Amino acid sequence: MPRVFAMTIPDIHTRALLSSLVVIMALTLAACGGGSTQASGTPTATAIPTVALDAALAQKNVYVASTGANVSTTGTVYALNAQTGKVGWKFATGGMYGTPVLANGAIYVAPQSDEVIALDPASGAKRWAFKRPDGSSNVGFDGYVAVAGSTVYAACDAGSVYALNAADGKLLWQFKPETVGDHIYAPPVVANGLVYVSSSGVSDAVYALDAATGAVRWRAKAPGGFDGRPFATADTVYDGATDHNLYAIDAKTGAVRWHFTTGDVVWSRPTVGNGVVYVASRDQYVYALNTADGKLLWKVQTMGTAAKPPLPTGAAITLDGDTLYVGAQGGAVYALKAEDGMRIWRHDLGAAVDNSPTVAGGAVFVTTQPGAVYALRASDGALGWMFTTDNLTEGSPVVGP
Repeated sequence: MPRVFAMTIPDIHTRALLSSLVVIMALTLAACGGGSTQASGTPTATAIPTVALDAALAQKNVYVASTGANVSTTGTVYALNAQTGKVGWKFATGGMYGTPVLANGAIYVAPQSDEVIALDPASGAKRWAFKRPDGSSNVGFDGYVAVAGSTVYAACDAGSVYALNAADGKLLWQFKPETVGDHIYAPPVVANGLVYVSSSGVSDAVYALDAATGAVRWRAKAPGGFDGRPFATADTVYDGATDHNLYAIDAKTGAVRWHFTTGDVVWSRPTVGNGVVYVASRDQYVYALNTADGKLLWKVQTMGTAAKPPLPTGAAITLDGDTLYVGAQGGAVYALKAEDGMRIWRHDLGAAVDNSPTVAGGAVFVTTQPGAVYALRASDGALGWMFTTDNLTEGSPVVGP
């Protein structure tokens, strides 16, 4: 059994890592009137010092969504050049609390306007929009989208899940909440021919729905319910619950195999690699657990003094090879050795990083809750560029063509 480490992220380098001084330039971004707008924009690399990112990133975009303070506030979906941060296009939506999804040559978003929308990645033009048929007097989709094959699965926080044809947005099936008062605050996950959905409120269950029909195959319960973002492998679903536990659930039967108790609510998505499940808690610790039995291998505490966001996750993680990239509520981004949690680098941004980083082309892309997007060099955390959106950001960036 590996030795258990509990640490506050010591540095593996002997030299001190200097924090970059970030100078945020507020950009005035006009609303788009519900459509896309081509914008030449200006590179937003406004920090000192900055580094040039890989030239191949010039052929890719970073897609990110902003949101307002409530359902009536307009948000924006942006396409930014992945190498420079230059604005390619922007699309006005209702406020959106989730992450865009890039699949099938389209960008799928689900803003708080009761719609699921497919956008052209090159221009931002709307291809189709699905309007929720049962109405939603005050609650929208909140950006909870997943795509598998030719189907888009969208969950709304009123508790329903919709399966749509990815090509035209036609409704295939709908799962309605089993109990009035149930809600869904996380995107579905599709694997093993099933759609796994976290639910809380009254039923307090994670559901496995048949991906073709929406029929309930199993449900598993936890005190207080599942408000976490599930992660599925071929045999196990890992999901966080409001009772401070991470649950390992049999993916085919719904039987709970084990659970591990953290110091607070588990809202961010776990990830799995090399027989280890990594999970972050609102207690601002990152935990590494044995996938077989949930035994603790190591844990590290993230630090910082950034303002606490309205819906804090504490920390959020992404595994890339042997490196774990962590966005921290305290205002920093970390690169950790996945084997033992030792720190490779840390970059302080001064604002809560409440969503998982995205790694692509030798760069790490992150959003801060106040509304900034950063591109950092993956090898050492040096800043490539930053961009400020028109409002808060509550979802991770997405990188693609």
